[in-house]
Amino acid sequence: MSLPSLSVVTPSYNTLKYLKETVWSIHSQNYPNLQHIIMDGASTDGTVEYGHGLENVEFYSEKDRGQTHAINKAMAKCTGEIIGWLNSDDLYESGTLKFIGEFFRDNPEIDYVHSDINIINEKSEYIGVSKASELTTEVILKANPIKQPTLFLRKRVIDELGELDESLHYVMDMEYWLRLSMTNFKGKYLPETTLSSFRIMEGTKTEANFQSFIREWCDIITRYSKEGRFQAEMSGKVSDAIQYLNGTAILAKMRSSEVKGFFQINRLWLKALKQYPSLISNRGAWMFYLAKVSNIELDRLKRFGK
Repeated sequence: MSLPSLSVVTPSYNTLKYLKETVWSIHSQNYPNLQHIIMDGASTDGTVEYGHGLENVEFYSEKDRGQTHAINKAMAKCTGEIIGWLNSDDLYESGTLKFIGEFFRDNPEIDYVHSDINIINEKSEYIGVSKASELTTEVILKANPIKQPTLFLRKRVIDELGELDESLHYVMDMEYWLRLSMTNFKGKYLPETTLSSFRIMEGTKTEANFQSFIREWCDIITRYSKEGRFQAEMSGKVSDAIQYLNGTAILAKMRSSEVKGFFQINRLWLKALKQYPSLISNRGAWMFYLAKVSNIELDRLKRFGK
């Protein structure tokens, strides 16, 4: 039985430094019936010249309204039965596309699949693994169970869910997973499997603006709650999640180099505990607070292990 057609979308903007490796990670797998769309935002670093010289790639370059807009434009051009989204600095692991094609061919009842993800640095050196989990509405309230570069969906999922929300700057992918968790589509998490590698760098949106990330996610959950989109039995968990996120956002504010001195740090710590008292038993929160008070720089990459 032949493998299903597969589309991969790659948004890019001035990332030629990494894009070449991303493209290689896709096309070196020689997957039959592959559509690869690169949607570039009018880069000025040589990406345009490189992209137009690629074979077997649909390359577009034009000004857009940001990453989410680029992804939506690329998704609209997808013709594959299965769709993946790989950013221009991330990588597919060797054999991923063949594995995905065979998985969807052999499991027609599955609508989407995802896995754990390898973490790499700017030099593509292995740092560790970030664990995913099964997607449920309850889980995603406080944590992201899907590692975006590992996710593959049947086109019918995207046809029903529609576009990513372009009003969002940090959590457009999580908001999409939240919508997905509220459908009857059947997903599969593959533990102890790593389909992709995520490149983590200082200065990326999530790393540099963690407080804004949390605030935006809290706003989404609050909006969904006001619109009555959560089931009634979820009300307690939703309220708890909003309190948790508000408290965590206050802790995130402590990351700033402008926050210094015991009294300023302690004031934020007490404010976070007042917002979400359960943080008092959170080991990670205590480690962060004590490190900040002691002026010790924590290595956040250690959380991935090796």
